[in-house]
Amino acid sequence: MRPLYQDLISVFRTLYCHRSELPHRRPGGQDQQTQIRLQKMLRYIQDHFSEDFSLEQLSASAGISRSEAGRCFKKYYAQSPMNYVALYRLKYAQELLLKSSLSISEIAAECGFRDSSYFVKVFRKYLGQTPSEYRKASLA
Repeated sequence: MRPLYQDLISVFRTLYCHRSELPHRRPGGQDQQTQIRLQKMLRYIQDHFSEDFSLEQLSASAGISRSEAGRCFKKYYAQSPMNYVALYRLKYAQELLLKSSLSISEIAAECGFRDSSYFVKVFRKYLGQTPSEYRKASLA
């Protein structure tokens, strides 16, 4: 039986590969508008994930309120916008852990985590192991 974190990694890889796609819905007035807003926010995340930004800035990128941004993400991704950002950052961190020799602190900074301790805590929460453990297990 595969550990939970390996299943999560597989899910993250799939999500990452299809990150610019939105769930298929009938193009109606409101759904189409929601998809346009989501695309704008996803582009903002892709362009700024390594920076420290707020939900206010993310929602402003689509010209909507914070609460509307939350509704859009909940509707299509079943999670909050900032949770999506955290997962996006973690996916990039996984790539850096495997493909670079950067330190954990450097990777944390590259991925938008200003505190490496918080990065380790979030990484463990979502992936079930620390970044160092992930790197060792993946490269073994």
